[in-house]
Order: sequence, then C-alpha cells, then structure tokens
Amino acid sequence: MLRRRAARIYDEQLDLSRPIPWESEEERQAAIAFFNAAFRALAGAYAEHLGRLFVHERDLDFAPPELLLRLFGHSRRSLAMSDHPSAVSVLSAEAGSTASASS
Repeated sequence: MLRRRAARIYDEQLDLSRPIPWESEEERQAAIAFFNAAFRALAGAYAEHLGRLFVHERDLDFAPPELLLRLFGHSRRSLAMSDHPSAVSVLSAEAGSTASASS
C-alpha cells in the first residue's frame, strides 16, 4: 500500500502557479496548522543547533543574535553551558565517522 501511495505522490504533477483546491475550509485550516507546527519545530531546531555551533566553534567568529535565540527559548549563555555538541560540529562529525567505521 505504501509503495502505491509513494508512486502516486511521486508521479503527481502539481500546478503551483494556482492556489491549491481544498475540499473544505476545515481541510485548509488543518493543513495550515500542520505546516505551521512543522515550521516552528524546524526553525526551533535550526536556531538551537546553529546557535550551539556558533557559540562552541569560536573560530567561526559569529555570534547568533540574542533576540532570535530568545524567540526560540535559548540564550548564548545556555547554549555555551551545554556540553551537548552541535549536530554539525567537528566533534559530532568525528563521532559519526568513528561509529560508521566500526559498523
């Protein structure tokens, strides 16, 4: 069933030059809520991981804007105190290459 659905989605041609035709206002509102939630989650993770990267990797010589961090519930201080490495740090990359080499 999932393969049929994936094939249908893959082959579907969307005309993005026109508004999406919704079956109902309720369907449209549900889609908006879904995509807004996904955007908030992705934007929050993006702010956290990039903020942590820039705070911990001083050679990048970049400081994330404090206001942006605060909008997502972080601060330079809290990210600096975290010993959790950024997902995109050198330490994480080395850990990943070590783990894949042992597999």
